[in-house]
Amino acid sequence: MSRMLRRLWRSVAWRAGIVRRAVYNVEDVAFWAGDSHDAPWYPDLDRLAAIGHASGFQARKTTPADLDLFRSYHDRAGRPLGPRRIRKMRERWAQGSECYIATDRQGEIAAYMWAAYQDHYVEAVGEVLHISPSEILHFDVDTRPDRRGSMGFVACACASLADGVRRGRRRVISWGNPQFFEEFRRFHWWTGLGALKLIRLERCRRICGMRFRRALDLKEESPEGEQRGPDA
Repeated sequence: MSRMLRRLWRSVAWRAGIVRRAVYNVEDVAFWAGDSHDAPWYPDLDRLAAIGHASGFQARKTTPADLDLFRSYHDRAGRPLGPRRIRKMRERWAQGSECYIATDRQGEIAAYMWAAYQDHYVEAVGEVLHISPSEILHFDVDTRPDRRGSMGFVACACASLADGVRRGRRRVISWGNPQFFEEFRRFHWWTGLGALKLIRLERCRRICGMRFRRALDLKEESPEGEQRGPDA
């Protein structure tokens, strides 16, 4: 009798979950920030490259020519890449954002990360995050389910950080699902700005809950840190 009740309860809970996800979805968003001047490797780009290489992945910048790789990635992750997402990716590239991927020995994407160098609309909270000339923004980070915890994310981060340093960007701001930032705890110069719990009402496309405001407790830009040369 008790076994039948447990099976009935699991069945009801499963169906209730389907109904809930059709009505609303709860999403956690974490915001992080760091100053490269405080990083143990700055400005040693060779050391940063060594950190990325130690992850066991090859990281590089992508272009629209790599869309087939992204299609394969999302198919393996069980989230096929639709026309709307492809259009959004093309728009990001056209606006100057960069996407970095970490590939495994088979040449498949294990993780990817987007980086922006201009004001960016944070869709999750409906706010525009203003990016100063010395800042770089990491966003839309994802790791393939079977590669979680394999440091593919770190490989992407190292590639994007090195590129950011060469562009004279020394402050880094990141946002995304908190679980994707666990590896960054190893970089002691990162500061957690808190996680928001958002309730997304699916049918009416509204977001209820806390809304992120630009309240980063970072030092004012120092004269010598405003821009760094390409060989920094």
